Amino acid sequence: MDVVTLPTSLNSQADVCVIADDLLRMVDGKSKQGTIYCVFTEDVVLQQPFKLFYYTKLKSVTQLNNDFIKNHGFPMWSDYHSASHPRMARRNGDYIKFNFFQGPNGRNDGIIYTWTDFHGGEHARLPTQSEFQLLRAPNRDNKNLYMTITAESTTVMLLSEKSFGSYLLMKENQRKIEKNHVTCMIVQDCSVAMTMFKKCGHAVCEMCWARNLIEKEKSNVTEIKCPSCQSFDVGRDQIIRLKLRQGPCPIDMCTPDASTYGAVLVPCGCRIHCKHLADACTKYKNNPDDLARKLKSCPYDACKKMVEEVIPLKQG
Repeated sequence: MDVVTLPTSLNSQADVCVIADDLLRMVDGKSKQGTIYCVFTEDVVLQQPFKLFYYTKLKSVTQLNNDFIKNHGFPMWSDYHSASHPRMARRNGDYIKFNFFQGPNGRNDGIIYTWTDFHGGEHARLPTQSEFQLLRAPNRDNKNLYMTITAESTTVMLLSEKSFGSYLLMKENQRKIEKNHVTCMIVQDCSVAMTMFKKCGHAVCEMCWARNLIEKEKSNVTEIKCPSCQSFDVGRDQIIRLKLRQGPCPIDMCTPDASTYGAVLVPCGCRIHCKHLADACTKYKNNPDDLARKLKSCPYDACKKMVEEVIPLKQG
């Protein structure tokens, strides 16, 4: 899934990340349902329930901050003072399974969901499951539906059904799953949404890039260049938001090393952290259209958009 950590304010007590995939689109398939697995990759204590919220299609959900989430959205379970909720203390390897279904009269009527809590360790119990719950749709149809997680994106993996199956296979074979992380070329340790320049393949976080544009405007600088290579003037048509989907490589479940940056698919923006795709970019360097035709569509089952271009990602 496309997971982004939202910017925090000084008064914020907990990190929040959002699944930037529209859940209504997810349940539009033939089965009219979808599944998301929240796998915990570190020991963590949940402070607040996860939430669902509707947001306009006209703006990017990555522009929100966690103060907005605190004041909006529908908690997916009661607070932690009641009995009906997943465990607060999570261990590495625990997971929560979320099932989503179209509303009684289709997606325009809202969405039905349920969760099942799987937890291990010395106090392991049988999985606990919630009752089916209905979240009604707003009156206007220009809304997407998103899910927020009250944890930093580096402590969880949010996986689709197919990706979760690959995760279990790699776990059984004791193969490590590398986190789909990209370094901001300005500050380097940013964890918010990332933007890539299509001409050069360098990436910066949206917050650093916005500050860079403000500074250039104050200095009356009209030519805006990539902050890493300074090689060309950056126009709006040369920018694409990276989607750093989590889980195993969707092409061949490979385990790339730190020197493999992979590639980004256009127009969807999904970064594929794959050694073989990186090698293919080199092989098809003089015929990039052939590689796009060979891929056909994005290999992530949560995306599946047609591929028009494949751009090697550069770090440094």
